[in-house]
Formats: sequence, structure tokens, C-alpha cells
Amino acid sequence: MIRALAVLAEAARPELLAWGLASLRVLPVTLLCPVIGGQLMPAPVRLAVASALGLALRPLAGVVPGPSLEVLGRCALEAAVGLLVGMGAALPFDAARIGGRLVDLVRGTSAEATLPGVGHREAVTGDLLHQLLVSLALAAGALPVLVRAVARSYALVPLGGGLADAGALAIARLVGVALATGLAVAAPVVALSWATDAAVGLTLRAAPGLAATELATPVRILGGATVLWLSLGLVAERLLGLALSAEWLPGVLGR
Repeated sequence: MIRALAVLAEAARPELLAWGLASLRVLPVTLLCPVIGGQLMPAPVRLAVASALGLALRPLAGVVPGPSLEVLGRCALEAAVGLLVGMGAALPFDAARIGGRLVDLVRGTSAEATLPGVGHREAVTGDLLHQLLVSLALAAGALPVLVRAVARSYALVPLGGGLADAGALAIARLVGVALATGLAVAAPVVALSWATDAAVGLTLRAAPGLAATELATPVRILGGATVLWLSLGLVAERLLGLALSAEWLPGVLGR
């Protein structure tokens, strides 16, 4: 009986190791990308999702060696690959949050408390755009795209394969794209805010006695919200296109 259990354990050990390595690649993706998890999801749920996807992707993991230092190195490598994939998948959602927070900054949402019935001190546009993009991405089928991207990563970087130095450059480019997209999201509101400040400055110079400064805050807050509402369709389309694209994957993995 003991010998049979030992033989069974020896036969199951490679499968369990491969399952663990596949789950390690998926785990950072579940932590970073809100489509498949995100930081708001409880840790036990993220672990369960990563384990389930790791089991589904187990046939792509291949054969692993016995328990040794090589396996520890592979664990670190799989976590690094998953981190790169997760960062690439999460960047569109980070761009939405960046743009929304910049909108909140230039609108002066901290001043909304001075306007009765308008709002509160918390900046919510970033979270609003982020949650909107998550909902649109899920409805448009971003989850299968992400799962296919994780599965394709095994073909690009198999177990034991090394990461190229070009991956860091690709991540830097994606960060630049996220920042540029966030700035593009906030650009109309930034332009309105600057135009409002310029108009107030010119008005005060022409007629110093007018209370133009008191009107600047309501115009900036309400006008910025109006401009964002009118441009929300274009913003959502741009961000959704980034969320549904997996063209970044080969570059991130250096392939």
C-alpha cells in the first residue's frame, strides 16, 4: 500500500508542479487586470481564479523537472512573465483612471463642497471612467481576449524560456501610451479650465471691480462635467479599443 502511494505521488508530482507554475503565471494577471480580478477582489477569490485558469492551461505548461533549485527559478520566471502580461492587460484601465483623476484635478473638485447640491470633496471621475471601462470591456468580450493572451504567452515564452530585454522597453512604451491616452481623455476639460482662467484674468484686468473669480469655480466644475459628458462616447471607444487589443503581448514578452 505504501509503495503504491509512493508510485502515485511520484507520478502526480510533475503534474502538480506544472499546475503550480501555470497558476503562478496567471496570479499576477488576476491581481493587476480588473477584467479577470483586480485589487478589489478578495484574495481567496483571486487565488481560486488563478488556480482554475492554471489547471485549464496546464496542458500548455509542458514537462517540469523535479523539486530543485531549477524549479524555484522557474517559479520566479513564471511570476515575472505573469507580471508583464498583467501590466500590459491593465494599462488601458490605468489610462482611464489617470484621465479621470486629471479631470478631477483641473476641474477643482475639492471646491465642489462650496457649491450647494453639486457634489462632495472626493474625486470620483477617475473611478467612474475606470468602472465604466470595466463594464464595457466585459460586455464586449475582453475576458476571452485576456485568457487567449495568457495562453498565447506559453507559446511565446514556454516554461524555462528566458525573457528578452526588449520586454522592459515594451512596458515603457505601453506606460507612455497609457499616459498619453489619459492626457487625451482629460484634454478637453483641461482646455476649458485654461480658457476659463484666461477669461477671468482678462476680465479682472479690464474691470477689476467685477467678481469674476467667484464665477470661475462653478464654470470650471459644471463646464468640465458637461465637456466630459459630451466626449464620453469618444473616450469610451478609444479606451475600449485598447482593452480589446492584445497586440502588445509579443512586444512585452520580447518576441
